[in-house]
Amino acid sequence: MPRVNFNQILKSLDGKNILLDDKEEFSFRKAAVGALLGSGGTDATLTGAKKAERYELALKVSTAEGVVDITAQEAEEIKKVVGETYAPIVVGQVFRLLDGSVIVAEG
Repeated sequence: MPRVNFNQILKSLDGKNILLDDKEEFSFRKAAVGALLGSGGTDATLTGAKKAERYELALKVSTAEGVVDITAQEAEEIKKVVGETYAPIVVGQVFRLLDGSVIVAEG
């Protein structure tokens, strides 16, 4: 079961924190929750049950503090929706985090 720190701040290629329009740091949590709750990609063809599953996963991620255990299926769902929603700078980092290429730490 993957252990993931959703508090991690995503970085630009030069290593600086990615900032949102309001100058808030763009965290892994914000990327995952935004994609899970978004209506982009293939969302228009999803069943109500699938949308409810995504909501529950978004709730789990949004309320997690520090490192949280997620299932392999949940990790794949996050990868799917993030891949459909964001640019490569975000997708690449999220995939690395979920694949364990980046060491997760408490925080």
